[in-house]
Parts: sequence; structure tokens; C-alpha cells
Amino acid sequence: MIAKQKLEKKLYKKVLKLGTTSLLSIISTTIPLDSKLKAEGLSIIKQSKTKTIHVGTDNWYPYEFGPKPEGLMVDIFEEVMKRMEFDIEYDTQLPWSRTLHYISGKNPKITIALSGVKNKQREQSFYFTDIAPSYISWQGYSSPNPNPNFKEAQLIVVNGYHYPQELLSQFKPENIYQTHNSRSVLKMLEIGRGDYGLMEEKNAQKIKEKENVTLLPIPTLQFTQGIYPLIKKNWKHTEELNNIITQMYNDNTLTKIHKKWGMEYPLK
Repeated sequence: MIAKQKLEKKLYKKVLKLGTTSLLSIISTTIPLDSKLKAEGLSIIKQSKTKTIHVGTDNWYPYEFGPKPEGLMVDIFEEVMKRMEFDIEYDTQLPWSRTLHYISGKNPKITIALSGVKNKQREQSFYFTDIAPSYISWQGYSSPNPNPNFKEAQLIVVNGYHYPQELLSQFKPENIYQTHNSRSVLKMLEIGRGDYGLMEEKNAQKIKEKENVTLLPIPTLQFTQGIYPLIKKNWKHTEELNNIITQMYNDNTLTKIHKKWGMEYPLK
């Protein structure tokens, strides 16, 4: 009996080393194994296959927000990682700039920043999927009495946001002022401390309803950009992640998740 148990343990070590249950199946049909030992072996094999990805998040409604992350991109990414069989460990404490620094460098702490726009500068530092899992609609709003000439008007934006040049180029750089959040943009416009402001449309609607602000959107100040996860370039699972995003596009999973958040996808 003791000799048999020693043989069983030796065989299980081979199973764990290979990291597969196929050898376990072969052994089980050849040598009857103790049921408890078999269950323990399968449990250890399952645990050894668990993969964890570290993800940095920011506070950006409706894509990602809250101390326990939720939002449109959170829902999308959790479905992606479910299909890739990864556990997710969120880091909500780091400043956004440091999160991007970790991903673009060699520090292994964080692999992906959940949501961001793509531009030439970022393409040098991060990997982007072929399909944008979501999008952002930028919308311009005006004060009650704006200067109709954009080139002479004052524009208010949020510090740190990557606004499209297609919108910023309509204003003189010296006339673009930065504030600390989207609520401040609308409040400054409401009291006339600026002519126009740029905001993410979904977030602006939420703030306008909560603050009872009645500023009107400007049709000529609109632009849509793709929203992507910003991924460490040397991560070995980039191709698999890219394929999963494409799969979710084709099977309408992305459309269903956007519908949950009151958004259309893909844009027509």
C-alpha cells in the first residue's frame, strides 16, 4: 500500500509538471488512484492554470468609474477576460499618468489601462486592437452669449483629456483654457466665463440633468473617436485579445453591452 501511494504521488508530480489533465486520464485508466488524491491533484492543476491580469482604471463615466470599477468598458473587458480565462485585478488608486507610465515601460505592475483614445504618440507606446470596442462622442456647448467667431472665442476644456485636433484647431491655442473636470466646464459656461466648452456627450447629459444646466450643443463642434484598452506592447496575449474583441464585434456582444448603457454600437 505504501509503495502504491508513493507511485501515485510520483505520477501526479509528472501531471503537475506538464500542466495538463490528459496525462491524468491515462494514468487513471492504467492504475486505480485514491479518489481523494485524485481530487486534490485536479484542484492543484486547475489552480496552476489560473492567470491574473492587472488593470489600471480611471474615473471616466460611462466607461469606468467608482471604487469598485463599473461601466461600459468594464463590462466589455470582463467579458473579454472571461473568454480568455483570466482573473482581473483592478488598480483604482494610481494616478492615470503613472498607470500609463507603468504600461509603456518595463514595470510589470500593470498590463492594461482600461479606456483611452488612440493617437500617433500613443501608438508608439501601446498596443491597440484592430477594432475599437467603444467610442466617445465629443460635443461642444456654448455660453448664453458666445462669440460667434471661433478664432476669437475662448474654449474651455478639461485638463489631461486627449481632445481631437479636428476640434481644437478651430480655436487659437492661447484662447484655450483648462479646468479640472467636466462639471466645471458647464458651470463656467453657464456664468459666461468662456464662450464654448468641449465635453464627452454622455457625461455632459448626465451633469446637465443633475445640475439643471440648459446650455445648448453646437452642431459644428462634434467629433467621434474610438475608445480602446491601452495594452503593454510586449504582452504575449495581445493577438488573442485582439481576436476576442473581433469575435465580440461579430457576435453582437459589443452591441448588447452598449445597449445596456444607452448607447448605439457600431455607429452608422
